[in-house]
This record gives sequence, structure tokens and C-alpha cells, in this order.
Amino acid sequence: MNLEKENKLIEKQFSDIAKTIIQNKSNNSFYHKLTFNTNQLIDHKNYTDYPNSKGDLVDQFKPLNIIKENHCLYWFELNSNEETIKINELLNNYRLKKDQLGNKTVPAKNTYKSSSKEEIRNVLYLGVRQGGYVKSKKLTNIVGRLNQHLGYYKVKSTQGLQLYEYAKGKDFDITIKVIEFEGLNPKYLNIIENEVAKVFKPLSGRH
Repeated sequence: MNLEKENKLIEKQFSDIAKTIIQNKSNNSFYHKLTFNTNQLIDHKNYTDYPNSKGDLVDQFKPLNIIKENHCLYWFELNSNEETIKINELLNNYRLKKDQLGNKTVPAKNTYKSSSKEEIRNVLYLGVRQGGYVKSKKLTNIVGRLNQHLGYYKVKSTQGLQLYEYAKGKDFDITIKVIEFEGLNPKYLNIIENEVAKVFKPLSGRH
């Protein structure tokens, strides 16, 4: 068996998957979509209320709460480079105060650099989540993970964007896009994530 040839074929398959995702970044029929403004983030009331069960976003969460087995890739996207930079600066400031104020854990700074002033950099964060369902909470893994990113999880050591902590009540329009993979081995999730991240270049998180 020519392993070098086999490896190249496998690499091409993942590259093709990533290209398809990238090409369909603005194709609404290609993914699940959740849109909101940060001023819609509800008070969690000491982590008893969640955006998937109360508030304006409940109906948008419903399609995500039936993804019980399939693994997902998702990203947080804003309308422009400028807005993404603004909210990322809030995130950076929050991160700097973690030790001083006991803030929650957030993603590390990214290492991607812009290649030109015209480059579109409107992805704040890109991640993956394995499928699964928590029966006791009637919650799919992807919904649980997005709740963590929105800031509705009290464990400070669980990493997430924690938007509630620094963006609640502010005026940022955010779209969360979720791609569902059917029959994908979970060990391939991070490979696809890294390939997509090379092009999306999220402002937060390392790949």
C-alpha cells in the first residue's frame, strides 16, 4: 500500500469538505442559523434562566435541540470587520481581568494575521461540538455548548465566549451558524475545524 498516496487522498477529502463549507458561508440553506442582538440576552437569574428556554431566542434554538447524535461545526459571525473588532476588544479586556476579578475562562487570543485591509474578518469564534443529548436536562450537546458561549453556565473554568459577561445590553448583531455532519467520525472534527479556520481566521481562539 502506498501510504503517501493514501494520505494525500484523505487530505484532499477534508480539504474538499472545508471548501464546501467556506463556499457556502452565506448560503442560508446550508446550515442552522441563530440571529440575535446582544441586548436580547436575558438575565440568567443566578443561572436558572437560559436563552434556549426563555426570552426571544427560544424558537431559534428549537431546531438545534433535535441534533442528538450528529456532530457540529459552528461559528459566531458579525456584520462587519469593525463590529467584530469592537466586540473582540471587549473580550480581550475581560480576559485581562480574569485573575484580578475572577472572571470566567474565555478562548485564547488568535494568532491569525490579516493579509490585506480588504480581507473580510467577521468571524469572532469557530468551534466544534460532538453530538449527544442530556436527558435529565432535555438538552442537546450543541445547545448546551452555545449556552456556555452566551455566558449561561456558572462554572468559571469552562471555556466559552461568555458574551453575557461583557456584551449584555450592548448593541451587537450576531449570527451563529451551525453545520451538522451526518455519519462523521468525531476524530475528524478538529481536522475540518482547522481547515476552515485557515480561511475564516476567527478573531478569538487558537487552531
